[in-house]
Amino acid sequence: MRSVKSCIGIAAIILSSILLFPDILLHAQEKSEAVLYIETFTKELNTIQIEMWEYVRDAVHIKDSSATERKRKSLMKLIEKTIARVEKIEPYNGEAIYKAAVVKYLKILEIMMKEEYSKIIDMEEIAEQSYDSMEAYLLAKEKANQKFQEIIKEFNLKEKQYAVANNIILIENESDITKKLNKADEVTDYYNTIYLIFFKSFKQELYLLDAIEKGDVGRMEQNRLVLIKFANEGMNKLGSIKMYDKDDSIKKSCLDMLKFYKVEATEKIKVISDYYIQKDMFEKMKDAFDLKKAEERTREDVDLYNDTVNKANEASKKANNTIDSLNSERSNLIDEWNKNISVFFDVHVPK
Repeated sequence: MRSVKSCIGIAAIILSSILLFPDILLHAQEKSEAVLYIETFTKELNTIQIEMWEYVRDAVHIKDSSATERKRKSLMKLIEKTIARVEKIEPYNGEAIYKAAVVKYLKILEIMMKEEYSKIIDMEEIAEQSYDSMEAYLLAKEKANQKFQEIIKEFNLKEKQYAVANNIILIENESDITKKLNKADEVTDYYNTIYLIFFKSFKQELYLLDAIEKGDVGRMEQNRLVLIKFANEGMNKLGSIKMYDKDDSIKKSCLDMLKFYKVEATEKIKVISDYYIQKDMFEKMKDAFDLKKAEERTREDVDLYNDTVNKANEASKKANNTIDSLNSERSNLIDEWNKNISVFFDVHVPK
């Protein structure tokens, strides 16, 4: 069984999903002390934002896990140092509400990068054990994203309160880096939707292959029927998903995999299960045949034994050919799936 990609640049994708920065853009008639005060914090946050984007960008496009982890640790140090610098800034006119909001934002950012990130990474390690685990893993990332959005809303509210109190006009506008981070998040959400559809049947086929390896005909039949069900459900779900920015590559790869699983479960597995049935019949026949002494065996006994041997050999040949064919086709489709995922992220996540 070939490996599949559950995510591209997993560490960065996690963070692109949860660490979307608020944009602090302001205009005033003149560079008052109130404006200069808020700009002091803006510069600190913008520095973190730039580092965050470089982290996400490198992880997605370079795909070097060790380099990504070094970048994450560097980013953590930057946040820690930024918190220390921000805490030393004297409040403007004794008003510490905005400063407190910045500090709170940064400290929660730090906590999420340490604790939430660690939780999600731990979940990633067991995510591929089952569909439910994978679904829970992706849901955890989504909840982390939602949690952080609430923090951003609170931050923006304090920012607006400070602006009103000091006659500063704020203009809603996304920075170029925020647009890129949001784009990475959007691309990942689209991919995750399709990946879950794929993974459900992918995992079910593993159960089927395990039953084949153990020669358990009953489990083969049970898992075969479930795989047909999941493949059909997946194809129906894919039908309602549109292309992403005129790109249907990963949707098509997912569909190709589901079609393979359906044909495998509908047509091919019967050849393999027939072999095990013939094998079982042969072994029982051989046991009965061996119990008889040579002089006790009739012509009918010998003919039946030889016929059973021939049928078992023929079934074995067909089963081996079918397994070889399935393995080859599956390997090619998995390779295509992995390649299309890499290209999809390379094309749609900004560089």
